[in-house]
Amino acid sequence: MARQVTCKGKSYRRPSLEEVAHFDFDFDKRLMSHVELSWLEPGKVRQITIVGERRSAKVDCLRQVVEIYEDNDGPNSCVNISPNNTIFDEVKHFVNSIRMKTITRILVLLAPETFVFLRV
Repeated sequence: MARQVTCKGKSYRRPSLEEVAHFDFDFDKRLMSHVELSWLEPGKVRQITIVGERRSAKVDCLRQVVEIYEDNDGPNSCVNISPNNTIFDEVKHFVNSIRMKTITRILVLLAPETFVFLRV
């Protein structure tokens, strides 16, 4: 769980809705996260970069590909994953958790006007 969260958003085209947002999460001395969201940026980009002491990984959520980097010269290997409809799978899991009354993970819902953590 994050010890500190800093958020900043701006409205550019619609005064009542932040279309660009930045989030910083501090977890502990060795773990932090930065998230950038923009509904105005041309092109559709859904990407996660994870940087560790020995390796890095890039997750392309649109192509559903995970690339592992041993250095910065390019991907050295790819992780085989089964393509799926992530949003559908998350909602399905959420609904099943309610029906079965189980708590297994945190579901994060992101929309232009919402940022909600739900424990399901």
